[in-house]
Amino acid sequence: MAGESSLLQTKGSVPDADAHKYGHMERVIQALPSLQLIKDGAELPTLYLITPTYVRASQKADLIRMCYTLRMVPCLHWIVIEDADDKTALVTEMLDYCKVPFSHLVARTPKSMQRVICTKVNPREGCPPGQIGQEAKLWSKARGVAQRNMGLNEVRTLPPANGVVYFADDDNTYTLELFEEMRTTKKVSAWRVAYSGGMKYEGPIVKEGVVAGWHVAWRPDRQYPMDMAGFAVNAREILSHPKLAFDANAPRGFLESYFLSQILSSPREIEPRAMDCKCVLVWHTRTEAPDLKQEKHLKSDPTIVT
Repeated sequence: MAGESSLLQTKGSVPDADAHKYGHMERVIQALPSLQLIKDGAELPTLYLITPTYVRASQKADLIRMCYTLRMVPCLHWIVIEDADDKTALVTEMLDYCKVPFSHLVARTPKSMQRVICTKVNPREGCPPGQIGQEAKLWSKARGVAQRNMGLNEVRTLPPANGVVYFADDDNTYTLELFEEMRTTKKVSAWRVAYSGGMKYEGPIVKEGVVAGWHVAWRPDRQYPMDMAGFAVNAREILSHPKLAFDANAPRGFLESYFLSQILSSPREIEPRAMDCKCVLVWHTRTEAPDLKQEKHLKSDPTIVT
């Protein structure tokens, strides 16, 4: 973590006022450990970010916001996988514009994993009262499985001898310091994620430098009850486990736990980051779907991509 100029201060500390002004962000960036390593001539582990994406009204805004964050992260390779049959012009042009090293792939989610027709009331499955006979509001299985698995296969084709893999969804908010915290991951590192699981934050509870429990409300009995944004994996684990993948048949909410159980034998193997998981470095913000109800009355120019 950066010193006095860190963007993230623990409660009660006094932040450097200039570091919080947009015009002085360069001071904070220059203080990041990775940039100091570059100055010292050290080789940085490459961060391989796997990002599933799909067509929606806020897609361009989400990707552009993420692009501007990743532009400030050194030694990074962005693997973007569209849930589509073919690459879209929007994502193709955005990646060219972003100027971050990238792989652009496509993987369509099988129809069997998408929304089902509601036959009974089950709000957790996206079938609230009044939805019977209609398409469920939620997917029947976890979203992004096919895309993340393709991203893992892409990592295996790249030269990640010294790298770290992170599953970075396009609608989260990331600090620059998060990427520095994960860069030295030896096996699996972890931290807290804000606004996840119906909580202000959720993630590991650390005692004496070891994960001793979990601050989670839903199904705390899961072996590894973590959010997708709450952990990173050393790329060697991906290479040494050629069949390592996300389970398309995992129950809702168990996707991450099933994945990590293929790598870890105990939570004690997890490497706590972000001041023993006391700092929040990533937010599960989820962009709100824009209100476009007036479009049916006054059509906008379809050639203007938003």
